[in-house]
Amino acid sequence: MYGLIPGVEAFLTTNTESLPSRVRSGITIVPSHYQAGVRFSSSPTGQLTYIRGLADLIDAISPDVIITYEIYSSITYQVTKLGAAKGRTKHVILCNETSPFNRGLWSVFPLTRWMAIRTIQNADAFIALTELAKSSLKSAGTPSAKIHRVHPGVFPEDFESASHRTKIPGSPWKIGFIGALRKNKGIHTIIRAAKKISRNDQGKVVFRIAGTGPLRPLVLSAAQSEKSLEYVGFIGDTEKTMFFQSLDAFVYPCIDDRLAGLVRWQEQTAYSVLEAMATGLPLIVTQSGALPEIVGRSDVVIPQGDAESLVQKIGQLIQCEDKREMMSSYFIRRARENFDIRRTARSLRAAIDALP
Repeated sequence: MYGLIPGVEAFLTTNTESLPSRVRSGITIVPSHYQAGVRFSSSPTGQLTYIRGLADLIDAISPDVIITYEIYSSITYQVTKLGAAKGRTKHVILCNETSPFNRGLWSVFPLTRWMAIRTIQNADAFIALTELAKSSLKSAGTPSAKIHRVHPGVFPEDFESASHRTKIPGSPWKIGFIGALRKNKGIHTIIRAAKKISRNDQGKVVFRIAGTGPLRPLVLSAAQSEKSLEYVGFIGDTEKTMFFQSLDAFVYPCIDDRLAGLVRWQEQTAYSVLEAMATGLPLIVTQSGALPEIVGRSDVVIPQGDAESLVQKIGQLIQCEDKREMMSSYFIRRARENFDIRRTARSLRAAIDALP
């Protein structure tokens, strides 16, 4: 039996749906740390605090394997500590971090580093969602033999229906974005690009932004003043296919979060990019974190924060139909071959089966 600690249920619930029922029946999902009676401590000073109820939870589930999220997490450390003490439960850590400073500057503090080192020493295996996450784990001292690279996945067929798009002659080119409306998602870059297009292209290109977050008022204001920008609002999973079908290309211009010259956050596994890829949309992303690895080709990658390069790449797509068709075929094929959720499930199962 596998015990699933909160923080990874979104990934593993999704990525185990395609496992055979025999395997799924061996997975116990803990839906909420409140229901499980587990109290989390996320502050730097509370990292060593015993998480009440965790030992009782492990005893109640009696799992062979427990999966937690990230080596810097307090619950990961506590599970490793309890597992080492009990000596019977295997511990697997799901890792998406692309930078050792990804959790904030406090993650370089001696206490937290000591916890991470202890976690690395005692955990049984690490699931890196990207090659960059794997490199980050290795730089933190994780033995290569313990690391398994397992890409996240989607069901490509859920989005391929949106690949059948017919552009109406004379209608504007629609460039989409869906995600959190935050600075590190490149919202300012999109707005600056929209302003450049508004001045030069007279409504030939429209950015369609979907999502919500702290920069929602800024996006709303820009949509009111710029004819090349439209705010769609928040859209749920059931509406995504229709949204993708309305687009001619998809952009994800993320920006690293830095403080005092240190990278605190880089883009990790962007599911909206995987979904757009499965849809067959031409993509434009920035050189942030794992994005270049996900798209797999350098000609769709632009510098961070460079609105001019974004406008130029969009212009190249508009002017060359052959390029658009080639990119569409490439991304559909890449989604099928590398990011199919069934492949993810098999790789995850193989990693768990390989535990000593």
